[in-house]
Amino acid sequence: MRLQPITLYTDIFPTVKDPENPGHYLCRFCGKPTIDTRRHFYCSDECYYLCQKAVSWPSARRAAWKRDGGKCVRCGTPVLLHGDESVQCHHVVPVRELQGIIYDTVYNDDWSDVSDEIKNLWFCRFYVMLYLDINNLITLCFRCHKMIHAADLRSQYRGNPFMVARTKWGGFWKKIDEIKYTRTLEDFMT
Repeated sequence: MRLQPITLYTDIFPTVKDPENPGHYLCRFCGKPTIDTRRHFYCSDECYYLCQKAVSWPSARRAAWKRDGGKCVRCGTPVLLHGDESVQCHHVVPVRELQGIIYDTVYNDDWSDVSDEIKNLWFCRFYVMLYLDINNLITLCFRCHKMIHAADLRSQYRGNPFMVARTKWGGFWKKIDEIKYTRTLEDFMT
């Protein structure tokens, strides 16, 4: 299952009761008391908006789009932020790999003296941080995004774009692999 940053919101910004003021909470973002505020879990509107932005996919997509000049980085086609041919934001390091990298970092490294609750919190924080990191995002048009994912699927299935059983196409793909590695430039010049 693919985790979304917004689904991890309460894990990243937990609700903490104010020990000095029963019935009130500490701000989810900065930890200040929320006694004289109109928001229940935040000390100010600014803290509320910062929490929302911290898990916001649209704001990360918008930042990557601005950085790339509103154009597809592959073909240079101008793309709109909203509309029918809207911008496609692509993770350079795929999300499925991010989840594995973070899981290995938090659960398989030497964190034996840390409780599971703290491990879960740091897993969520690392995941959201890397998922929304604009250094891992590039702006693509719809066509280029489809092509990149199709190429990724083909490489996953060892060059078989049809994703059919290896028994039917096994000899064909083996022959293609032989041709790929045995041909030289001189073979194509005659």
